[in-house]
Amino acid sequence: MADSSCKTQDQVNADFAAIPSGYSTVRLYGVDCNQITTGIVAAKKYGFKIFAGLYNFGSVSADTQTIITAANGDWSTISTIAVGNEWVNNGVTDAAGVASAVSTAKALLKAAGYTGKLVSVDTLAATKLYPALCNNADIDFCAVNCHPFFDTNTDAASAGSFITTQITELRALLSNPNMEIVITETGWPSSGTSHDKAVVSKDAQTTAIAAIKSAFSSNQSNLFLFSTFNDYWKVNSAALYNAEQAWGYLGNAPSDIAAGLVAASA
Repeated sequence: MADSSCKTQDQVNADFAAIPSGYSTVRLYGVDCNQITTGIVAAKKYGFKIFAGLYNFGSVSADTQTIITAANGDWSTISTIAVGNEWVNNGVTDAAGVASAVSTAKALLKAAGYTGKLVSVDTLAATKLYPALCNNADIDFCAVNCHPFFDTNTDAASAGSFITTQITELRALLSNPNMEIVITETGWPSSGTSHDKAVVSKDAQTTAIAAIKSAFSSNQSNLFLFSTFNDYWKVNSAALYNAEQAWGYLGNAPSDIAAGLVAASA
């Protein structure tokens, strides 16, 4: 929630219900706030799949068990599980540490009957520097976050072409040049601090999202927009152009609006 409290099942349901047609999968980042359980219930109710995640490097085994418990033997809703999010980019561990965590999670999930896809996620920039992140036999596709907004020479209208160029450069570094590459985060903030060509506004966000969707028109399943709703529980920072709260391409979450925490207009 915008006040950093956890969402109830009804609140999660309300948010899932607001996602328009054309979207098939919702990405979750961790296991806190009972999000795997509430996410599975909402996904089943509204016809989505879940891309689940293990966020904390220090609790991979325990958090994997939390996902296993939440699934309760029914893996039909969880299509993919990510081990980590930007661990190398953020200096949490190195590529070898990520590979070890993936191996740990894979063994536990296999024993629990999970046959879906398993990946690790880092920034596309970090993966270009450390292609071993995707040159890993234990993962099913190369999962990377790529945000054109942070490139000062890219405007909103060029967001899609920026990503496709980055994908081409990354593919040249992979041991398997035919490996599937999925953009697991991309988007554009609606407010914050503009920098050079990267202007923040509602109109710029709309333009960027349209450009990104157009670039992936033939392979929409390889694109995850970030984020569904604005994240007011996050803290804005100058280093990230004071935009951390404003990436929601659908504006404010229905759960936050209903609770009176934010306005309906944003």
